[in-house]
Amino acid sequence: MPFPGNEEEDHFPHLPKIEFFIGFVIVIVQPGVPDEKVRAGQKKRMADLSELLQQGMRRRHLNAQALATRTGIRTPRIRVFAQDGASGPVHPTRAELAELAAALALPLPEVLAAARTPEAAPSP
Repeated sequence: MPFPGNEEEDHFPHLPKIEFFIGFVIVIVQPGVPDEKVRAGQKKRMADLSELLQQGMRRRHLNAQALATRTGIRTPRIRVFAQDGASGPVHPTRAELAELAAALALPLPEVLAAARTPEAAPSP
């Protein structure tokens, strides 16, 4: 069906006429509501240290070098933490985890839990 005032000829007479409708879907995420659906009785999967650091760095628009400048931790160590987490060949100390949490504005207990480090553990 041609639009009113559109006197152009039909360039594709062999194709069916289709009118397009574009719809938008808006998703509202409320604070405090998990974005993953968790069934009753199941615990939400705890974030790994590497996921937590990558999300924090992305949110703050920081790369490993910028984070190293803010924290005083060497850049290669931050890269390893962001790639391998606490299970990699290089293990973060409690002091490093505290500095990373402060620089990325993350709660320290969440960072320690992601690194699977008890809060009462002394730093070497």
